[in-house]
Amino acid sequence: MHIHTVSAGESLHDIAKKYGIPATKIIENNTLDCPDRLSVGQKLLILTPTRTYRVRGGDTIDSIAERFSVGRGALIRANPALSAKRAPRPEQVVAIKYDTPPHGSALFNGYYYKGCPEERLKLALAHSSFVTISSHRLKWGVLEEVFDTKEVLLRVRDAGRAPLLRIYSPDAYEVMSGCRERIIEGIVQRAKGDGYRGVTLAMSMAEQSPDFGEMVLELRRALMAEDLLTVIETDGTNPRLCDLGDLIVQRYEKCHLNEIPSFEEGERRHYHTYATECDSTKTFIDLSPFAYSGSDAMTHAEANALAYRQGQEIVYDGERMICSFEYGRRGRRQCVKYEALENIKAKLALVSELGFAGISFDIMRVPTEHLLLASATFARAGYAEI
Repeated sequence: MHIHTVSAGESLHDIAKKYGIPATKIIENNTLDCPDRLSVGQKLLILTPTRTYRVRGGDTIDSIAERFSVGRGALIRANPALSAKRAPRPEQVVAIKYDTPPHGSALFNGYYYKGCPEERLKLALAHSSFVTISSHRLKWGVLEEVFDTKEVLLRVRDAGRAPLLRIYSPDAYEVMSGCRERIIEGIVQRAKGDGYRGVTLAMSMAEQSPDFGEMVLELRRALMAEDLLTVIETDGTNPRLCDLGDLIVQRYEKCHLNEIPSFEEGERRHYHTYATECDSTKTFIDLSPFAYSGSDAMTHAEANALAYRQGQEIVYDGERMICSFEYGRRGRRQCVKYEALENIKAKLALVSELGFAGISFDIMRVPTEHLLLASATFARAGYAEI
């Protein structure tokens, strides 16, 4: 596994040739919509084969394909140096599989939103232990369904994954209102009736309310009676709040900050403090899928495309582990900032180092390379297979 930085004048063909892998694998593993439009400084995840074979005398493409139960065409596509018209040469190394290792006992929690494409859900189901379905919100005491969840629930259960019902509330009213008992009853009935494994609370505006802890405690008691989990999303390190959940999703959005700290002073310190004061073993570290330009957010792919259109080189800051570039907009310069692959790799290392349960991610927007990097990282860290 390598992280490759695109140089000036370098094409996808050049990069594929350098690592001896098919260009199609680089496109697939980095979700490149326009592979002929790479930006200088762009980061690419290069996955090398997880299984290879050294050709012996008398071997043919057909005999190798039959030995490893792979298709002849697939074998040729995976090996640019092979030719359909001639036999492989002795001692030539042939790639058999590019599959990443299983992620093991580190848990993956994918977030599903309305409008998520089918191919993204399929990708996430291959990596997720839990799938949090963001389908309901609380507004003035009423539990509203944002979209029909029947189809996605069926897909999640058929894949053997555990669905979680995410409840979003934009303000603190719900925890202070006089209809708390009715709200809790409605949440539990919906979660139990639809076959969810638990409930995720997204109520960041309510966390400062003295009534929030009481509401979570009451809800957890009701959910426990039905053998359902309570999951809390937070960006703080409140030990009492973390104690109230069976699982916690810990968010740390650094690239929207005006002054981004170094990795050591930022993420490492933040997560170390959390692990010291709270229970990291039941906590997911959230991977942000966004690039930021002031208050505007975009995906990493959109940021790379913008850099290409603007003809801007993407600059890597090794201390902060971010990628950035400047571009002109409305007569003034603006800066786009997002986490580099090196940053994701370092953050994933904290999962095993500090004993976190695993990672959570936005299914619709997470870069494919982040999931593949996570899978390979946890496998090498020695996590046992589930």
